[in-house]
Amino acid sequence: QGYNTTPRSIAKWNRAVKENAATDYSCARAVSAYIFPVHGGQPRIVRIPMHKKFDFEPEVPRYSEDMDVERWFPFGFKHECVTRLPGLGDPLRNPYTIFWSPQDEDVVSNECVWKLGWRTHRGNIIVVRHGTRGNGCITNMSSADRGLTDIVLSR
Repeated sequence: QGYNTTPRSIAKWNRAVKENAATDYSCARAVSAYIFPVHGGQPRIVRIPMHKKFDFEPEVPRYSEDMDVERWFPFGFKHECVTRLPGLGDPLRNPYTIFWSPQDEDVVSNECVWKLGWRTHRGNIIVVRHGTRGNGCITNMSSADRGLTDIVLSR
């Protein structure tokens, strides 16, 4: 589970996805997401390519189901779309999908989440943002999304 989750490894991965974008359509349609890695301390932006089966027409929207996240979850994953924060009535402007590992004993503990003072968690966590139109399409995340991402995950 900790495979390639150090800051250097994530940076190398992001460069490889960017460099392959010219020849690999799944990389060309990659989306920026936040990873809370098992190693490396801080959440980081990571480029997630689309599955090879994805329809690569330029205007085709990207959905969370189209993302190829298996690299970050060797023991499988679960995901859920968050549209509002618990205890608040208003929906989030942008829904978020959270991918996480099964919480089995053979999955490595997440140092990043622990250092942030949140509950104990095993495996990587990836968060991707959806567009504001309510159609489920995913959009790129930026460093400006970090604060809200922290709030969403801490609940």
